[in-house]
Amino acid sequence: MRFSIIVPVYNVEDYLDTCLKSILAQSFTDYEVIIIDDGSTDNSKKILDELIFNLPKNKSKQFKVFSQKNQVQSAARNKALNIACGEYVGFIDSDDILDGNYIRELLRIINGYEPDIISIRAARFKKIIDDQDVISEMKLLDKVG
Repeated sequence: MRFSIIVPVYNVEDYLDTCLKSILAQSFTDYEVIIIDDGSTDNSKKILDELIFNLPKNKSKQFKVFSQKNQVQSAARNKALNIACGEYVGFIDSDDILDGNYIRELLRIINGYEPDIISIRAARFKKIIDDQDVISEMKLLDKVG
């Protein structure tokens, strides 16, 4: 496994499906997704179960979903770090939307520059245009070597 994506989840039913679909749409496919439901009280767990149940078997194997009592986001991330098998680890918030080449671009930077950390600035906003919600995508805007 080349890349582990960690997604802590807590009461994000309005965003979760879009976030996970943006992960599924990645052009790079050698990754696992570790999702920690941090005691959600909304429909987040149901959305997770339905999405993963409806994935093809080869894709559903990439997703590992765990639940815990509500603690905090950092506790969910730490739990996922203990499970992660990837050579590299990335943290994605459950209300983020990734560009389709997000992981591929991260690996291009890793292979080209061998940084210890890559810091990402992202534009994230929601606005209404012509009575429709428009959400920006997270794109790699900056890197630190």
